[in-house]
Amino acid sequence: MTMYRKFAAVGLSAALFSGCAGHQTISSNDLNGIKKVYLITDSAQVKLDYQGPSVSWGMVIGGAIGGLIASQDTVKETDAIGAFLEQENIQLVAHVRAKLIEDLQDGTTRLQLVDNYEDSDARLFLDVVTVTFHTSNPLTTSVEPLIVVEGSLVPNGGRAIWEGENKTTLYSIDTDKGRSLPEWFVEPDVARKALLQTADIAVEGLMADYASALGN
Repeated sequence: MTMYRKFAAVGLSAALFSGCAGHQTISSNDLNGIKKVYLITDSAQVKLDYQGPSVSWGMVIGGAIGGLIASQDTVKETDAIGAFLEQENIQLVAHVRAKLIEDLQDGTTRLQLVDNYEDSDARLFLDVVTVTFHTSNPLTTSVEPLIVVEGSLVPNGGRAIWEGENKTTLYSIDTDKGRSLPEWFVEPDVARKALLQTADIAVEGLMADYASALGN
């Protein structure tokens, strides 16, 4: 599933890309006896990735990111992303969990979300949240944030009957108006809003796939 539409985020005009790994339908046999689901996010991994040009930090940021980057330090981009998330206290798993609960409680999925594992028939896992800054344009130093969320539905005592993935980015690369990784971090409020808005839409996409797999 792939869709494109216009989306305004943190004051910038952006083209939204959202996609899932492939539609999956859960059979009625697999769903037999499953009415209540318990959400588990405690074991979710946060992965960091960078798919852009090598960064020369220089004096752009100095030591602003968690004390990690000195003016002439050579730093892995993924280390800088992690330090930024820590410095700005961006708790992506907690944020994604809150959005998952919001979407699961809106009444559009056929399985009821319960507060206790003992009351459930299956577990819905948040497996991975990946934060990537990437570019598909080799002619620019600009990168865009991309969030990937992965989840799975596992009947109690059984194996996974659904595995879903959604990846979302809000920004199209623009050689004139884009931002390099250091430039994103120079404006932490902008980067925070971009990451959290992207995560919200990635969750919405994952939950749409989940609902469709359930036959909603």
